Amino acid sequence: MRSISKKNLVLVALVLFIGCLLIVWYFLQKTKTISTEITMVNSSAQIINQISSSTPSFTPLENTSSSDYVFSNPDEMLPSTVKEDTRKVKLFYLKESSSGFSPSTLVVRKTDTIRLQFTAVDGDYDLAIAPPIGAYIAAAKGGSTLFGFDARSIPPGIYTFVCEKLCPPQHPQGTLVIQ
Repeated sequence: MRSISKKNLVLVALVLFIGCLLIVWYFLQKTKTISTEITMVNSSAQIINQISSSTPSFTPLENTSSSDYVFSNPDEMLPSTVKEDTRKVKLFYLKESSSGFSPSTLVVRKTDTIRLQFTAVDGDYDLAIAPPIGAYIAAAKGGSTLFGFDARSIPPGIYTFVCEKLCPPQHPQGTLVIQ
């Protein structure tokens, strides 16, 4: 049998050394990725905390004076889409821009069937309404989204609506009053 030459021994040692370096480099990259993921989770938690601080709320009307609120006028009356229903659907236009919601307060009757046309004026925006309405809608810049509900199924009260995720810096809020 032939003995291993010094040249071959050095070559094997070099290959093993390079292999070890590659393994160490792999684990360092893996650790860096895990550290980045932890940082991303922590940033997400901060964002979620900011979002949850603007959670929509509900206040029963008994705890406030309903005379403080004047009914909003719908911009347009639409025929109902339900057969044998003579009620009209009241359409309200709600816009959001970098300066907030317009109008910031909508007041409707408990007997109304409501449709909101939510329009994002100068950016992408969203809107969340407190339970029991419990809605979330979004619109792209210049676009609109329609949302509707029957106020008869909702308890009278003051409902907060907020920009939840796609918001200008001041996280605008508005009020929906059902009398």
